[in-house]
Amino acid sequence: MSHFGLGKAGRSRMAYAIALIALLAAALVLGIGWIREHAGASSQRHEALAYRLAFHAADLRDTDFAAAKKLTIAAFKIRPDEQTRGRLIDTLLQGRSTPLPSAVTESVALSAAARSALIGDDTEAEVWDLTSWLDPEITEKTWALSSLEGDPDGQTAVRLSPDGRTAITGGGKSAAMVWDLGDPAKPVQSATLPGKKDASPGSLALSADGSRAAIGDSKGDLIVWDLSDMSRPRRVSVTKAHDSHIADLALSSDGRVAVTSALDGTVRSWDLGDSASPAKTADLSYPTNIQTAVAMSADGGTVLLGRQNRLEMWRLGTGSLPTPAAHIDAPMAYVDGLSLTSDGRTALVTGESSSGFLLDLSKPLGPVHLARLKGEGQEISSSVLSTDGAFALTAQSGGTTLWDLRDLTKIVADPEAVACPDGFGLGISKAEWLRYTGESDWSEFAGADWDTLPSCRIRVT
Repeated sequence: MSHFGLGKAGRSRMAYAIALIALLAAALVLGIGWIREHAGASSQRHEALAYRLAFHAADLRDTDFAAAKKLTIAAFKIRPDEQTRGRLIDTLLQGRSTPLPSAVTESVALSAAARSALIGDDTEAEVWDLTSWLDPEITEKTWALSSLEGDPDGQTAVRLSPDGRTAITGGGKSAAMVWDLGDPAKPVQSATLPGKKDASPGSLALSADGSRAAIGDSKGDLIVWDLSDMSRPRRVSVTKAHDSHIADLALSSDGRVAVTSALDGTVRSWDLGDSASPAKTADLSYPTNIQTAVAMSADGGTVLLGRQNRLEMWRLGTGSLPTPAAHIDAPMAYVDGLSLTSDGRTALVTGESSSGFLLDLSKPLGPVHLARLKGEGQEISSSVLSTDGAFALTAQSGGTTLWDLRDLTKIVADPEAVACPDGFGLGISKAEWLRYTGESDWSEFAGADWDTLPSCRIRVT
């Protein structure tokens, strides 16, 4: 008897069994490898197809939105990753945008509930009632109600109080102007706000109730005005804030906190509690020769700065020095426009791009890209986000666009549910499929006898 207690026949059966197990193991390994290789190739093919569809969709957004929407949905269904998800969110928001037929596109301002807006350029500012534009059931849209004549030497800024009843225009070579928009169809120029000789108002800001205005001029002065009586404005202080032109200015809703930004790159925060004697509270940036855009939350507690490649968030505490809260990579190379919601949690960032970018700043150390707002034309020249974040305006060479963001939270949370409320979506014909996919196999995503592929019913097997 052998060492294992088996005879010759037993040893043969044992050897056969071992060999069979080895063969089965080898086959299993090869099978797993083939499956993985096949799955990897299939995944790459789906990725390429999804991105191809998303690319075509982006091309079609301005000319055939229905086609763009169904191709974007198809891209997401085939390859549901962050890139196709972002494209779907952007497309859904594009469907909630409305070009306004305005001939001026240099500067924009928005009331709190987006019921009214100012759209300005070098010579005038149009007053718009946006009510009809936000209601799809109103077919007769209201165009500009009136026009505010600007500085004959050019104006570059418009500001509107949250209630839409007070406006300031300026930025040319002479005084800023205060307007009573109680009747927006018949605006009244109630006063002028003269500056120093040879100094022009470069940036403007209004408190929430319209009773206080702040102006930053081309000589670096910060000028505070009391507008309690709009027909008789009272200049309460003039402070040398910078050594160069003040290019941007933000004011808290109560008018007690300000942040100024100059062309030399300096940024400073100010306590305007005693408006007759503004006090500098901090230097938020030192000379860099890089212009900085600024925005502020309603309570003056959060400040956002935007410059080359970077955003900075600061906290301005009462009775304490401002502290940096976060440094954030900017979504474009150069930032020249910033807006914050009143709570400081959502930002609209614009600059050297044809798009604006919405960011969730509720967690400063981990900001979240929410959506991209691609407007009409080239680089956005001016933008504004409503205080509640429900609306936005962007202006550029191709025109001014009104964005309805009331469904933004729902869209970002589940774009597929918003895009496919009925579970079917717009149908893609076989001809369209071949045109946009480059003759990809239709049967992988649709039944062989189908004439149309419902975009929301695509399933990848």
